[in-house]
Amino acid sequence: MTVFTYEERHVIAAAAKLRREARKAATKARAKSPKADRGRERDNGFRQYIRRQPCEARHLGGCFGPVQHAHVSYRVHGIANSFGRGVKNHDRHGNPLCAGHHNGAASSTGARGAASSTGARGAASSTGARGAASSTGDYGAASSTGAYGAASSTGDYGAAMASGFEGRVRGADGNALFAVERDAWRGPIISIASGIVGTNGIKAGAWYQARAGKLVEVSQ
Repeated sequence: MTVFTYEERHVIAAAAKLRREARKAATKARAKSPKADRGRERDNGFRQYIRRQPCEARHLGGCFGPVQHAHVSYRVHGIANSFGRGVKNHDRHGNPLCAGHHNGAASSTGARGAASSTGARGAASSTGARGAASSTGDYGAASSTGAYGAASSTGDYGAAMASGFEGRVRGADGNALFAVERDAWRGPIISIASGIVGTNGIKAGAWYQARAGKLVEVSQ
């Protein structure tokens, strides 16, 4: 093992610092692609001001995490596809939302209730009997734990899970499905099944239940 003296370590650290500064200067000097912002106007000062405000959805309850600058999504002249997924509005068009409400968390606890999450990395949870949980954002999660519940994940790279009696799951291509089989309303777990939509014959948009350790397609 090579052992460096104090002076040698100092020289190596100084050289590494110079390389970092050179990379930063080259990146800053590089011409920005016109598609990088798509005409969006940035305002870091306004974003910092927004982060110091209380969550606008605090009256709904369930706030958690730091307050974030949430871009308002609507069509804006000058921004191509401004209403499209993954395209942000001008920084001045933003509201303060806590991490929980910004990322889209929804919960339903009553019988026949419904919870829907549409934001990226959002979560929808339904715990009542015959409840439904739906997540449409990318990397989202839908969970149904009540009997005869249903969980659906239709965004990219999401997951749907049903752990109640006769629970069912469905998803879009690339989503993960998890289901539990029970022998009674509140009975023990008999088997579990999981899979990825688009593989091993699991079809997008179809409902599945766990049967003997496998995902079996069922009617609506």
